[in-house]
Amino acid sequence: MAKINLTPYVIKVRRKRCSVDENLKDLFGTSISLFDIIQEITVNYQKKPFKMPESKKALKFEDKIKTSEENQVKILQNILYYGEYGILRKVMDTNTGVIDPKLIEADKSPVFDLTFTYFQDELILNQSYIIAQSYSNKGYKTVFKSLLESEIKIKFGEDITVEINSILSSGLANLIRKGGRIVDITFTAHKVSKDSTDILLDEN
Repeated sequence: MAKINLTPYVIKVRRKRCSVDENLKDLFGTSISLFDIIQEITVNYQKKPFKMPESKKALKFEDKIKTSEENQVKILQNILYYGEYGILRKVMDTNTGVIDPKLIEADKSPVFDLTFTYFQDELILNQSYIIAQSYSNKGYKTVFKSLLESEIKIKFGEDITVEINSILSSGLANLIRKGGRIVDITFTAHKVSKDSTDILLDEN
């Protein structure tokens, strides 16, 4: 049985031929954040999916949106339907977004229901994060990157580059894929009490 993984990615935006990453809270000095853009995307692509012109890959979002803001971190959670021809699951018409479990036709693409969690830390200006569900080697990063670049270019009229990279180093990722020696990686948060923190700071 194939494994389903949750993979953390970091997102950065910059103008082409520029080495400085954009402030994601204030894209191009407009006070519009990347969080705002992605929230719009999840609304605009609820019915008709975004489709990559050169392939049968497409994605759309569930119409239930959950947002929260805790400790200066904005979180957007959703369900994403990702379609790619040749995977035997429910079928989505990549032109209309209609999901129908009938036989696969030329203009239809099997679809996965994936979790989509985007979050933006108000204290980190130049990068934000996605936790993307992936099924074996199938994921939506490439399609979502294309969608995000397209929407930002249309909204701001800027020639931009979006980077969506795994938080894991490429070397470690290759070791997991090719070496087969690492089975699981766990991200663990350790909470330190205020008293212990004060002691550490005083000692420092």
